[in-house]
Amino acid sequence: MNPVSCKLLNEAWKKEFPDEVAIAERMLALLYELEHYKSREERVTKLVLDNSTSWDALYKKLEAAEKRIAGLSKAASVNNHWKPDVCPITGRKFFMWIEHEKLGYVPTYGGPFDSYTIPTRDSSGEFSCERYDHDIGGWVDGEFIGLYLIDDDEQCRVCELKERIAELEAKLETADKLQDGAFRDGLKAGFSYGQTDDQSGFTQCMSAYSPHADIKVKGE
Repeated sequence: MNPVSCKLLNEAWKKEFPDEVAIAERMLALLYELEHYKSREERVTKLVLDNSTSWDALYKKLEAAEKRIAGLSKAASVNNHWKPDVCPITGRKFFMWIEHEKLGYVPTYGGPFDSYTIPTRDSSGEFSCERYDHDIGGWVDGEFIGLYLIDDDEQCRVCELKERIAELEAKLETADKLQDGAFRDGLKAGFSYGQTDDQSGFTQCMSAYSPHADIKVKGE
């Protein structure tokens, strides 16, 4: 059948069965539209599946960025808070505010490798501080600074002990001088007596050197 015959047949068909032709044309159009949307849905699904990993990574980056922004906002507001420019206990200079898991944002001193909080006193009276290691980017074990807080009674006892130590040191120094003098005197006497009588010189030397008067040396 040539194209002219087909065209004539179609026109005759439309005249004879106008409703059926319209229905067929509508159904054909719906079929084409369905195929179009089905193909589009498949493409969208494939796109989603192909990019799901990338979207997860982007979502995580977005969350991290939001947390970072929130942290910077807090840090910016904290920077306006008052803090000592120098630690009143250790004398370290202020370095930066750092967030602590229990204390919140705290001023730290020292840096740049390690920075420390202002020391606090425990129940025993000893001071310790928290340490932040900037190399690992986290808080590590605190450390004691070797400083104790004592009351007035304890201070009095410390003063008494210092006075007693000073007295003992003075007595020790005096005893050393006396012993050295006695030793030198004994040597002089021993040398003098030894020129005529060796035994007498030895006895005199030992008697002069002995710190106890009741000690007798054989030969006296």
